[in-house]
Amino acid sequence: MADIEAKFSELSNRLQDLIEEQKTLGERSSALRREAEKAGPKEREAMAPKLDEMLARQNEVNTKLNQLADRMDNSCAISRCSTSKRS
Repeated sequence: MADIEAKFSELSNRLQDLIEEQKTLGERSSALRREAEKAGPKEREAMAPKLDEMLARQNEVNTKLNQLADRMDNSCAISRCSTSKRS
């Protein structure tokens, strides 16, 4: 049971890290979009690869968040099964 709790704690910490990373990426992406809105066509064109890169990174973090949430759900299910079998 302690192993499951330790693993769940580890997953929870990783979740918090990914959430913080997602917030930072979102803030940077929003700032870059606002900057692009004020820029001229050439500047916007030059910013496009950076915006694409940020979007790709956000999608990557979202995928990791979803996978981690699934792992946490599985850990909870295993934990509940273990405790209910002991009762």
